[in-house]
Amino acid sequence: VVEEMTNEVCAVIASPTQPGPHPGLLLLHGGQGRAPETEAIVWAQRGYITVALDLPGIADPIHTTNSAGAWRFRPYNALVWTVTPTPSTSVLYDAIAAGLQGFELLRSQPETDPDHIGILGWSWGGYLTTQLSGLLGNQVAAAFSHYGSGFYEETWFGVFLGWMQTSDRALWLETFDAGRRAPSIRAPFFIAAAANDTYFWPPAIEQTLAAIPGETRLVYAPNADHQLPVPGGTNMRPGDLLAETWFARHLQGSGSDFPTIEWETTPRPGAVAFHVTSTRPLLAASLWYSRPDPRGA
Repeated sequence: VVEEMTNEVCAVIASPTQPGPHPGLLLLHGGQGRAPETEAIVWAQRGYITVALDLPGIADPIHTTNSAGAWRFRPYNALVWTVTPTPSTSVLYDAIAAGLQGFELLRSQPETDPDHIGILGWSWGGYLTTQLSGLLGNQVAAAFSHYGSGFYEETWFGVFLGWMQTSDRALWLETFDAGRRAPSIRAPFFIAAAANDTYFWPPAIEQTLAAIPGETRLVYAPNADHQLPVPGGTNMRPGDLLAETWFARHLQGSGSDFPTIEWETTPRPGAVAFHVTSTRPLLAASLWYSRPDPRGA
């Protein structure tokens, strides 16, 4: 019977050619993706033992032919927004379980430094980065999320939550919303967001970061939708210098820290003031803003 099948998840392990120990990195793909093998190799070349895996319910069931389980016989995104009869009915339960086991697989590699393991995810994988970082607490040394966050009632996905019964919606948020896990995150956490993102809106991004008690960083790509066309690259591609710099700092102990920006009050009407602390000189500053919605939305 299909529903009684055990999930078998394909995982790719990529390691540096030099002897270890090495920091570890768990890669979590976005919606309708699969284990990002190419990216795993790139990160191994940068000095990380890397695990990339298919994520049940998040992966494209058509193209994840090396994995098996009941989720592969359903359309993509089926059984996400349900807790009936129990939360384990949702495919997100399987995705989270796979992510936790992928982390343990990474941790168990003989040359992985267990004190320096990070998580990197994109979109749905960014959501899962937040969720796993909260569940794993001190076991995660650094995390980087492209777009994904918690507080799903403040995202495009909130429409699906709105279709649920009140009690089911409350249980879904308690069980699966990554924002509810954010206070347990102990790792330095970076979210690279798009200001006009279709799925993960700024209120959800900022509520997630505000709920994290430790170090956080945020960058918005202005006028961008689920892309990051700013210096540093986009997605999990080899040119993503933001994530590369973040993990080099926190997992490899190399490179400089990211600058911090603090807003300051100013008596000048229509003016903004801020202070930048950085080990590198400030070359330029630009202000991007959006006007309030006249409809009050």
